[in-house]
Amino acid sequence: MISRRSFLALSLTLAACSSTGQLGALLRPPGRKRPRYFISTPSSYWKKQDLSVLEPMSKTLRLPGIAAPDLRGDQPFTILTAVNDDGTDLHRVLIPLAYHCVANSPEAGVVYLMGNHRPSALLALDAEDLEVANLVLAPQAGDERTFGGHGVAVDGHFAYTMNGNKKGFYDSISIRDPSTLREVQSYSTYGFQAHEIRLSPDKKYFVCGHYGSYLGQGPYKGMGIYGGDGSYGMNRSPEFVYPSSVTMVEVSSGKRFRALSDVKSGQEGHADSDEHYNAYLPNVPAKIHSRKNIEKHPRFQEGEYTKPDRKEFAVTDNSLGISLAYDRKFGEVIVPDRGSPRLLITDSKLFRQRELDFGEQTKALPWLKVEGDFVSGLDFHPDGKHYILSTSAGFAAFERGTHRLNPAMSFPLPLLVHSHLCII
Repeated sequence: MISRRSFLALSLTLAACSSTGQLGALLRPPGRKRPRYFISTPSSYWKKQDLSVLEPMSKTLRLPGIAAPDLRGDQPFTILTAVNDDGTDLHRVLIPLAYHCVANSPEAGVVYLMGNHRPSALLALDAEDLEVANLVLAPQAGDERTFGGHGVAVDGHFAYTMNGNKKGFYDSISIRDPSTLREVQSYSTYGFQAHEIRLSPDKKYFVCGHYGSYLGQGPYKGMGIYGGDGSYGMNRSPEFVYPSSVTMVEVSSGKRFRALSDVKSGQEGHADSDEHYNAYLPNVPAKIHSRKNIEKHPRFQEGEYTKPDRKEFAVTDNSLGISLAYDRKFGEVIVPDRGSPRLLITDSKLFRQRELDFGEQTKALPWLKVEGDFVSGLDFHPDGKHYILSTSAGFAAFERGTHRLNPAMSFPLPLLVHSHLCII
C-alpha cells in the first residue's frame, strides 16, 4: 500500500499532503455547485477504438514504480473523463493501468478508480483537482488478491470486490478505510470471479455479482465461452464450469444471506436488488429465476472440479449490457440495451417487463449515433428527477418514472464504450 507521504517522496508531481500521510475529511468546495460526471475508459477492453477522439489530454498522471502512460503504447492505461452535468469544465486525464469504473466518497473528497486485471490498482484522486491522493497496487506480497472492478460506500467505509485468483475458491469483499485505503475487514463473497458489488436498498446486505469461469479470466483462463477478440458472441460451450451467481452477504456479519444463479446461464457479473431481496441482471427477463438448492449444489461449493458438466450449465444468455439500476422511488428496474435505443423496465411488484423504444426521441439529439454497443453507463442524477445514460457519443438524460428523454439535460461528448458512469 502506498500512502500520500510515500507519494510525496517518490514523485514530485504529487500534491502536498498532510504530515500524517492520510487524507483529511475534505468537503466539496462551496464554489462548485454543479453535479459532475466521471467516466473511465480503459484501453485494455477495446483496443480497436480510436482513442484520439478523446484528445487532447488535460494532464497525465504518473504513479511510482509504474511506466508512464502512453496513448499509443502497449501498456494498459485509462482515460478518465470528468465533466459538469451541463458539459462545462471538461477534463481528460491519462492514467497508468486499467480501471474498470469510478466510485466516490463525498466525505473524503475523493473519487476511486478501480481496476480488475493484473496488475490491478485502487487509485484515489482528489475529486476537484484530480491529483493522486492514494494508491493500492495488487497483488501484494503475501496477498495474491486483485481488485474485482467495483466498490461501494458502506457505514463510513468503502467495500470492494477482490479476486482471490485461485481456482475453485470463493472471492472476497474487502472493507477499507476511505482515507488510508487500509483493509479493516474481509468477507467471503461465496462465489467465483466476483465483479460488481452494491448494497441492498436497506443497506443490510452486499449484493455481489460473479462471472464464474465464463469470461475465462484469472485462474479460469481457457474456460471462457465468449469471444476472445472483444466480441460478445458465444463461440463454444464450457467443458468445465464454475457457475456465475449473485450472492447477498450481511454487512454486519459477513454471513451469506442469499445465493442465486439464473437458470439461463451466462453473465451475472453486474447485478442489483430491490427491497424484497430479489436480484436483477441486465437481461431479459431482468429478475433472476434461480436454480433450486444451489447452496447444496457441488458446483457452487469451493473445490476443484475435473468432471465435464456441459449440459447443465451451457450458456443460453448473452446479456444486454453492463449497466442496470433499481429505482426505489418508482419500484422499477431499468436496463438499457447497449446495442439499440430501448429500455427494459421491470415492475418490482408484478415482475412485468415492458420495452420502451426511445429511438424516435433521439431525433432531438442529432449527435446521438445509434450504432454498435453505444450505451454503457447508468446513474441517477442528484436532482432526484432524472437518470443519465452514458453513450459512446455523449450523455442522454431521462425522466425517472416516465422515461422521457430530456434534450435540455443531454449533450454530446465522445466517450467510446465500456464506460461505467459515476455522478457526484
